[in-house]
Amino acid sequence: MYSGTDNLAILLLLPENLSGNYAFSNLLKWRVVKISNTSFQFTEQQIDLLENLKEQVNNPRVVERLQGDRAEHIAKFTEVLEEANFPENDLSDTQIDKLFWHMRRVMHNRALGSNLYSSIGIQSFNNGLKNLFDETIPLARRIDMFLTLGGIGRVTTSHFLFMYNPEKYPLTTMATREILDLDESQLAAAENIAYQIYDVATNNTQHERTLKILGDIVIFSKVKEIFEVDNFYAVNLVLWDESRERTIPEADEDIEEYQDSLMLASRETDLQEY
Repeated sequence: MYSGTDNLAILLLLPENLSGNYAFSNLLKWRVVKISNTSFQFTEQQIDLLENLKEQVNNPRVVERLQGDRAEHIAKFTEVLEEANFPENDLSDTQIDKLFWHMRRVMHNRALGSNLYSSIGIQSFNNGLKNLFDETIPLARRIDMFLTLGGIGRVTTSHFLFMYNPEKYPLTTMATREILDLDESQLAAAENIAYQIYDVATNNTQHERTLKILGDIVIFSKVKEIFEVDNFYAVNLVLWDESRERTIPEADEDIEEYQDSLMLASRETDLQEY
């Protein structure tokens, strides 16, 4: 069994926040968080799957897509923010639409439409995005505040974080999670670790999805380690390709769930997941 935290002190790079709970001054310092009586483990079967998928990371076709998409879309996403001088200045609706366009080129996400910001107000959306990208705020609180905007779900939150920093944050969907075939005990272990690492109780989160997103970071960080890559885009791309190789279920209700996991749902109002 591959253990993510057995007898391990996890090192986190945590910046100072206003309450002084973390590092001091404007310096970044390592903080050691001891996870006791908790571990996240992949089964031998899951490890075998991931080791086999790891071979795809160096596939020339995958490498070309990684380089092309990163240059064309992830870098362009950053350019839009820089040209707008965000977060010092607010994003206009045109600039937000540009962000959405580049995000959809990386992963098809129909939740990314003008109704996402028009329904809550463009100022509220700007404020939410500023908070989400503000590394001086604890991650659990940042995610929770973003979900509180309304009309935003688990996938879209991870999508924004990933586009902002693909080395640090994974892009996770139902499809890529299902490839790992995690059982309930594994999911619970990941969330328990995340609860302690990200100090969820202290940050008083309001959304169950906040903990699930943090748990995803724990899980997919272990996948990244097995793949031996320095960013999460390779992880997402390889798992996504594998998900498309799976046979679409025959039952109507299973087909509907499968299509949702591939982000082909046409209704943008059902955003519990997205």
